[in-house]
Amino acid sequence: MNILVISNLYPPYFIGGYELRCKDILDNLVQRGHKITVLTGDYKLSLDRFDMPEENNIHRKLHFQDKYPTTVSLKNTITRELKDNKILTDTIKQTNPDLIYIFNMGGLSKSLLRTIEKYKTPAVYDISDYWLSGEGIMDNWLIYRKQSPELPISRFIKLKFEALITKNFLNGLTKYILPIQSQSFNLNFSYFTSNFLKESYIKSGFNVKNSPVIYCGIPIKLIPHKPFGVSSPFKLLYVGSIIPNKGTLTIIKAISILTKKGFNVNLTLIGGTDLNYFKEINSLISLENLPVIYKGKYKREEILEIYKDYDALIFSSVWDEPFSLTLLEGMTAGLAVISTTTGGSVEILKNEENCLTFEPGNANELAQKIELLINNNNIYEKISSNAPKFVEENFSTEKMIAKIENYLKQVTA
Repeated sequence: MNILVISNLYPPYFIGGYELRCKDILDNLVQRGHKITVLTGDYKLSLDRFDMPEENNIHRKLHFQDKYPTTVSLKNTITRELKDNKILTDTIKQTNPDLIYIFNMGGLSKSLLRTIEKYKTPAVYDISDYWLSGEGIMDNWLIYRKQSPELPISRFIKLKFEALITKNFLNGLTKYILPIQSQSFNLNFSYFTSNFLKESYIKSGFNVKNSPVIYCGIPIKLIPHKPFGVSSPFKLLYVGSIIPNKGTLTIIKAISILTKKGFNVNLTLIGGTDLNYFKEINSLISLENLPVIYKGKYKREEILEIYKDYDALIFSSVWDEPFSLTLLEGMTAGLAVISTTTGGSVEILKNEENCLTFEPGNANELAQKIELLINNNNIYEKISSNAPKFVEENFSTEKMIAKIENYLKQVTA
């Protein structure tokens, strides 16, 4: 198949696991003989260590908006919409794809999706988070409509202009720039990465009852297994964005509880940060001189390699995670995983079988679960040996790609 992929970001520039998973899928489809062209956002993370030569089939041309604007310029919005839609239509003409494959588009204009619907080419949605169900996420038109000019004459002009657009007087523009309700998109060809995520879209009014669930997979063979036994001190690892909804502060508080009780533990944090939240975390670490090290943001292959150097992985998310790759990676490496069960995570985790679970935000319970692993070798060995088998049987990249490829073939047929 000749496939055109639309995604907000594409590695080596990424924010989380969504973009990494996109690349994993596409790399495997290329290995299976499919031709892939990627049209993605122009935003690049300012990290020199991720710089690399551009690939011929990767086009970083679409405007990517990484921050939620407080005010919106009508002129700039219209200009951007027309430019991005022209880039899209030109790319479709040049590539003549059999299939348009849509990944996470948070930060890109949703009007691009309306343009895609003009074509007879089937479009498949890979839905792995809430970018389409969360109305207003990085959508300039919805923000613009909420803006209320202070002067009565300004409000009058704004309302009249919107009325002109709504009445279709600007025929050539309306198909690109009208504010779009996500539920009106055609998601007949879509799949979800967890049952929880699919149900959340159904509750939001999307007609996706017939869409399949295809769980994420990870490259099991690329993840080294940790040596048998545990370290002294007991080495804990956190991998992910250090932001409030990931609950990282809960882990720091648990470390504080354990150190005050005399337990010999240390914690390593890996991931990007929210500056204000990280200051709060770092303040507690410094105040109590806690055994916590922050190592910054790593490349994907570096992260896969270092799991084996730790005893346990903590996943502390307090929001409804669609589905976590980090959990699967830690399990595969043979770490004892301690996790909350928010969102789609509950579909992976079996308490005291392949992990230990705790209530989101509950530092005391998390400390108790870490203490249990340290004091009870039988529990630790049971969890760390069951988890890799569970992932290999259910969540390998090979299984995921086979299901995705089969679905794409069905759509094009």
